Amino acid sequence: MLPVMDMDNRIPVFLHEIEEDTNGWIEKEIRVIGILKYTQIRTATAIIEQYLNHSKHRLIVDTLLVGNITIQHNTNDVVEIMGKLTWDDTSGPSRYSQLPPEFQVKLSEERVPVIRAHIIRDAQGMNMPLYQEVVKLRRQFESNVNELLENEGYEIILIT
Repeated sequence: MLPVMDMDNRIPVFLHEIEEDTNGWIEKEIRVIGILKYTQIRTATAIIEQYLNHSKHRLIVDTLLVGNITIQHNTNDVVEIMGKLTWDDTSGPSRYSQLPPEFQVKLSEERVPVIRAHIIRDAQGMNMPLYQEVVKLRRQFESNVNELLENEGYEIILIT
């Protein structure tokens, strides 16, 4: 069931949530924050990492729509990426097969989740524990409002 109220069409998501339920996030506009670990201009790809709860999670980023991100961002910069999560087929020749060996862990599968970035922006100085708490509170608020609106008989609210 779709939420009655969705405050933003780009849902803040943590990388471990994508790994736990990839199919649930596919084709959704999402927002992720992570450390830029790798960029390749020729193949328009990047890798971001996120360290949460003492574990490391990675996601491949398609940078074709945002151009050369290495001009604006260096490796190990914290970045926020907004875009659509999709599957990318790796069974045939893939631009992701050219990733360095340390980033090819996910390529053992026939398809991998890739975020097709529409926006990449600087998030240096982001307090990740505080960000996690804010996302948790926001989700709780949206859930409470949705429940209240459903109980009152409302079907949808458009935020403009």
